[in-house]
Amino acid sequence: MRAFSFVLALSAGIVTPVANAAPAPAELPDEASAQAAARKFDKPVKVSGLTTEASETVANPNGTMTLTQTLLPERAKRDGKWVPVEEKLRKHADGVIRPEATVVDLRFAGKGRGTPLAVIAKDGVEAGLSWGEALPEPVIDGATTTYQEVWPGVDLKVVASAIGFSQVLVVKTAEAAKSEKLRKITYGSYVKGGKLSHVDGSLQVEDDKGQVRFTGDASQMWDATGRPAKMGVEVTDSTVSVLPDQAFLASPQTKFPVSIDPSYRWAGYKNHHAVAQELFPDARNYDRTDGVLGDLKAGWHSSTGYSLSYIEMNVAPMLGKWMSSAKLAMNVIHSSHCSEAEATGLWNTGPIGPETRYEAGPQWYNRQSSINTKNNSDFCPGDGQAEFDVLGVIRHQVQNGFGYMTVGLATDSGNRNDKAWRRFALNPVLRVEYNSYPHMAADLSLERGKLPCHEGGPATRVYVPTRTPRMRGKLYDPDGGSLYSVFELYKGVRENGALIGRYQNQDTPSGSYSEAEVQPGTITADGLYLWGLNTGDAGLESGFQANLCEFVVDTVKPVAPKLSSREYPLSQPGGGVGVTGTFELDSLRSANDDVVQFLYSFTEDGGEPSKPVVPNSDGKATIRWTPGTAGTQTLFVKSVDRAGNLSDLQRYDFIVLPGGPPAAHWTLDGTLTDVNGGNTLTPVGNPDLAAAGYAGTGVRLNVTQDHLSAAAVVDTSKNFTMSAWAKVDSGDIGRTVLSTGDATTLSAALYYEQTVKRWSFGMTAANNRADLKVVRSRNEAQAGVWTHLTGTYESTAKTLALHVDGVKQGEVTGLEGWQAAQLLVGRHRWNGQDANGFIGSIDEVKLYGRTLNDAEIKVLAKQAGIRAHYKMGEGAGTSTKDEVTGRTAALGGKTAWERDGDFTSLRLNGPAADGQPQDAEAFVSLPAPGIRTDRSFTMSAWAKLDLEAHEDKARVVASLVHNGTSLLDLRYGGASKKWEFVMGGTTVQTTNRAELQEWVHLTVVHDTTNSEMLLYLNGVYITRAPFTGGNAQTAATLELGRRTAATAAGAFWKGGLDEVRVYAGALSDEQILTLAVRS
Repeated sequence: MRAFSFVLALSAGIVTPVANAAPAPAELPDEASAQAAARKFDKPVKVSGLTTEASETVANPNGTMTLTQTLLPERAKRDGKWVPVEEKLRKHADGVIRPEATVVDLRFAGKGRGTPLAVIAKDGVEAGLSWGEALPEPVIDGATTTYQEVWPGVDLKVVASAIGFSQVLVVKTAEAAKSEKLRKITYGSYVKGGKLSHVDGSLQVEDDKGQVRFTGDASQMWDATGRPAKMGVEVTDSTVSVLPDQAFLASPQTKFPVSIDPSYRWAGYKNHHAVAQELFPDARNYDRTDGVLGDLKAGWHSSTGYSLSYIEMNVAPMLGKWMSSAKLAMNVIHSSHCSEAEATGLWNTGPIGPETRYEAGPQWYNRQSSINTKNNSDFCPGDGQAEFDVLGVIRHQVQNGFGYMTVGLATDSGNRNDKAWRRFALNPVLRVEYNSYPHMAADLSLERGKLPCHEGGPATRVYVPTRTPRMRGKLYDPDGGSLYSVFELYKGVRENGALIGRYQNQDTPSGSYSEAEVQPGTITADGLYLWGLNTGDAGLESGFQANLCEFVVDTVKPVAPKLSSREYPLSQPGGGVGVTGTFELDSLRSANDDVVQFLYSFTEDGGEPSKPVVPNSDGKATIRWTPGTAGTQTLFVKSVDRAGNLSDLQRYDFIVLPGGPPAAHWTLDGTLTDVNGGNTLTPVGNPDLAAAGYAGTGVRLNVTQDHLSAAAVVDTSKNFTMSAWAKVDSGDIGRTVLSTGDATTLSAALYYEQTVKRWSFGMTAANNRADLKVVRSRNEAQAGVWTHLTGTYESTAKTLALHVDGVKQGEVTGLEGWQAAQLLVGRHRWNGQDANGFIGSIDEVKLYGRTLNDAEIKVLAKQAGIRAHYKMGEGAGTSTKDEVTGRTAALGGKTAWERDGDFTSLRLNGPAADGQPQDAEAFVSLPAPGIRTDRSFTMSAWAKLDLEAHEDKARVVASLVHNGTSLLDLRYGGASKKWEFVMGGTTVQTTNRAELQEWVHLTVVHDTTNSEMLLYLNGVYITRAPFTGGNAQTAATLELGRRTAATAAGAFWKGGLDEVRVYAGALSDEQILTLAVRS
């Protein structure tokens, strides 16, 4: 930051270049570059980017800035460049008369009629006046165009100024003043891009946004001595009429010529002036420069009485600055006296405006300064230079947030004599030397941005693992200069602690960072510390932030975590290639209460642990990983505390079992040949091969005679696994899903056992085929529900086991199996007879020549069968179609189609037709997809939440509803501001806040095989929670965009929805990732 001078007139000097050196630039576009050049070349450099119609700014070699501002405009833009104002008129080839260079565009009429007489234009808005009769050939004299004798004894003059024009009807004689035409003079009104209005003779043109663009005065008339009179004014949509004061025209005191003056000026110009005189108390002379008002006046004179002059300047550039001096320079062009002259005083006053006059002027406050400059051409001629000190005025205005300064000139003595009578040229110049306060240091952080400044207590403190941290802050000087900075370091709280370190840097460029490293030995123990940063220049400082930055030094590393896995036990075989494992990382909170994340990697990743995962409130975290190769693998983990300290490396070794495809796999999707092409089932009876299955189509057996048969494909005397999806119609009799055996009896069977109402897996012994060993499900079987059944046999331990829906039910040992010759689907044999004919549906039959482990069986049971898929690609209409069943769902409330690039989607609560936001009932009520919350399921959707900012209101993407009660919600949580999956009183949510105004893919999974509910974002696993229970209802409908509670619908969605899918079963991580590609 640098000191500045605010000067409203600037002289350019001649710079003599030094041999073999680049010359000093005359101007540069911004403060920073101009200041640097001024210091380098020891010469002032203009800041071209700050130049305006009335001001110029220069950077000085000593670091100050000088801004020069004049009362009247001195520059105008032409072809993107500033040129001197030149009001001289010239007639162009099109017959229109224009000035050479003015701030506004002006055009005056030539000879004839049909075009506006005078027009002012700027930024697309125009205003002007027309003469109703043919105009004579104009006479151009400088800035004045005269149309002579438009009426007998009356001339019409149009005078250009830098910011407007004055149209003066000049009545030259008393005889001409008697004309009936002067009783009411009507001009045509021309306005483009705006609207004209008037109050008490003052004209005003507003644009379509209500901003005043031009002002004018149609009420003024005066005689040759300057004696004024006020006229009546009438305004219509197309005319402006003035009613001259007839008594004034007829008065013997009136000195001709008399001028009648409607005028227009640009309202955007900030500097103004006015002259108020005692003998003309009602004269409104705001910004008038015509006739005797071409200069400023102060003091008493016999022709005017007391005269007051007001000057109003734009000081908005000084807001937020420190000013060291401010002068108002003026030129005395006449003083009545020399040796007996009395002083003219300058006072700060209230603002002025079009209604300012002697009897209705602003409030006068304090006298600021005075001058007693003499300049009488006859007795004491001089240069007339005078300077008023206005520093107090500007400081007062700026400190109170005002962007203008108004001062008044008046006689100091108040005597009724002309000793203080002065006339001043209409060219006041304001000069202010100022400096900008540096901004308070920003972007405060430790360790070069890694740890942002936090304040306000333990909840927001940052922690560092070193006793020599680096403090950093970004410095900014509004004027672009260089700054010094001071870092202060305290131990404990500032009020009670001690200053233990102070570090100072010099000459940091504005916009750059200043850094300081705490020196060794300064911090001698772990604990709480505070620091702050002050910055300054040229005696002005930003000050420290209100609250210092807090940090805690912690150099103690955490203990290594404890690791475990259900699927992959320590140092033992488990899982399998392609089998996702869940690993629990435990920070051991009793020993480590400040672990904030773990870093981990597997052998396949190579290198040090680098993947982060954040623990839950219990200090534990879960990661899921799927091995790609069999054999020994190692999980490497380090705990990380809040200071960034790393624990020692913890290893977790385990063995991944090899996987393998089934020996036979019948998908039953309309074909009876297995996927390997080598085994074919033979239908017996009339099985329905095109019935709805668990995944796609399956086989329905309608009567007990219906079944399928094939030769045995696995040796049931060795390790084997059999599995299938089954849905039994009723539990009134025993029903067999799958069996192996010979012509006499079964060797193994998966079946429903009616006497105990449970699913069962039974095998007969090789040495006694009448000896049936059975493993039964823990719970009763449920009719009408797709259930995954798996039976396994391990020949070494002679153990058979049953899994229902991926969960192991139990096992029986001590049985030696025997090799079967036949496979039956839908029945078994016992004592030479077919028995337990199945009535219901069967799908996805698989037989393995090995014993699947628990993890592999869970994968089978998680198989997802799609139940509903709403692509939402219609783009029109009031319904959307389920691609699985062909059913349709009606759109409700404020729901509409939306096209976004290549994608079509539904938008709920989008903007109304008038563009206003909506937040009302908007939903799609879908038919029941047939899933149950007590079974594994998956639901996914693309969603875009159209909120400007996070809110406290919940917003539902999808809700499974039965009898007015929500069984599950996928939603935006208003309280948490996160994506949430809510079911049965349990909530899982994303770590970070929900994304706003962007498409995200949300997937929720209930996995009964692991008794957990999971949440995925954009195809990536986020979090899980234990869950058991749920609801057995299959008739629940799916509501999109609202949550239906027992009382009323609510939590309406606001935004886009697309590609809603519902599955029975739990999709794998890989399958979910593929869904997160929008198509």
